[in-house]
Amino acid sequence: MVLARQSALSHIMTGPEQLRVPLFQRHYRWGEKGAKEWQDLWNDIARLALDRRSQPDARHFLGSVVLSKPHPRSEGQLVVDGQQRLIAISLLLCALRDHGSDLSAPTRRRIDDALWLRVSSRANVYKRLRVRPTEFDQDAYARVVSNEELIPGHLASNGYKYFLKRVGELVSDEAEDYESYS
Repeated sequence: MVLARQSALSHIMTGPEQLRVPLFQRHYRWGEKGAKEWQDLWNDIARLALDRRSQPDARHFLGSVVLSKPHPRSEGQLVVDGQQRLIAISLLLCALRDHGSDLSAPTRRRIDDALWLRVSSRANVYKRLRVRPTEFDQDAYARVVSNEELIPGHLASNGYKYFLKRVGELVSDEAEDYESYS
């Protein structure tokens, strides 16, 4: 039996268990044919941010995420659907974290809670990741989340650089708007 329910992304990204992409799922593919998926996600989130200025409780459907717990004692939940979005959203959060010198401490904590599980810092980095991609993507993704040197050409690295650029453009635009009103 499948139980479907609507959940906020923040609830999914801060739950107690790791979200593991199973081996049978495809590798991270967003950006393979250009930046369209990243651009669509960015535009959706930007639109939601604008909507929230006038309607603080505005919501936006980002797509379905299907999680499965194959066995009660298994570690984490399997991401059956939505892994591309979860990884892209994590890359966007990394870009916000790494560009945002003006972020408040609570905002930084919320981003870290979405990226990392609360386990011992001595645990293997892959066991600490909130979203754990397939083995093919783990190293490149973990480097982005850990703020380490990127793997050139990997789609996770490219997605992170795309979002980092967009965040930079947004900050620059806001600074110019502020200066024009001053």
